[in-house]
Formats: sequence, structure tokens, C-alpha cells
Amino acid sequence: MSRARETARAGFLTEKTFPTGSNVLFRLNDTNLASDITVDSDKNAMACGPVNVDSGVTITLRGNLTIV
Repeated sequence: MSRARETARAGFLTEKTFPTGSNVLFRLNDTNLASDITVDSDKNAMACGPVNVDSGVTITLRGNLTIV
């Protein structure tokens, strides 16, 4: 495993441990959204469900979001 850090505009900041190598089968994501997030018009976003959104948290979609 290696540490990967990705930063992007609109407050996207994640730090996760990702598997490395030629046979990467699984991608991990959290199941709960606890803070507001915006997907800008020049971005695509994807999450695997189920996905829970805390009360009062806003998802602003100007781009595309796919939940699988």
C-alpha cells in the first residue's frame, strides 16, 4: 500500500491509502458524507453506495455525479 494525496478545486481534498501493483481490483470510499461538497461543471464524480448524507449537508451538482 502507498499513501496518495489528491487535491483539486472546490474543496476536494482526500487522503487515502490505495493499493498498488498491476492487479488493483478494489477502490474504497467512505459511506457517509458529513460536509458540504460541490461538483463543478468541469468535473465528474463517482461513489459506490450505499451513501448516507448527514442532515444539513448540501451536495451542489454543476457537473456529473454517478452513484453505483
